[in-house]
Amino acid sequence: MLEAEYKYNLEKLYDPEYISDYYANNNVQSKSSLLREYLANSKKSDVPISERIKSFITFKEKSKPITISNKVKEAMDFFIQKGLTKEQAAGILGNLQVESNLNTTAWGDNNTSYGIAQWNKDRLDGLHAFSKIRNKPTHDFQTQLEYIWHELNTTERAALDELLKTNNPVDAARVFAKKFERMKEYNPKREIYAKMFNA
Repeated sequence: MLEAEYKYNLEKLYDPEYISDYYANNNVQSKSSLLREYLANSKKSDVPISERIKSFITFKEKSKPITISNKVKEAMDFFIQKGLTKEQAAGILGNLQVESNLNTTAWGDNNTSYGIAQWNKDRLDGLHAFSKIRNKPTHDFQTQLEYIWHELNTTERAALDELLKTNNPVDAARVFAKKFERMKEYNPKREIYAKMFNA
């Protein structure tokens, strides 16, 4: 991760001002505070400083609270503006998070499923046609959100009807998974993410 800097001049890693300036200039200011904290509290050890710092950074970053991405916020706003409740929108997003991590170019199922909802077969063909009509690239995030809403109001209307009956993120996640995604194996993380996004 930062090995080149260690090899370049390990002594400078003991200088907080050097650390602060270097990482600030390289747009990794967050690493600066972690390194300074580590060096301020670190004792001499037989373990190379490069390994100790990397271990410390890994520990600190894993300890960070989960933050909701801008994509999740954008998608939540999108579905709420369409008329869904926050709970219902969170149920959809919990599924999309598991399906693709909201990556519009994600491929799954041995490269047969694509996009944030992992469309395949006729539904993937539909996404391509939907994008073409709107003169938008298939991987456009807003276009894929619009396509989900299009499906929910046409070919997947049964999923929307059941979704509208839900009043909490867990039930919404389960309904969307069963009626819209129709995956082979249900991953309960869909519910966990849904509850997190609804918080």
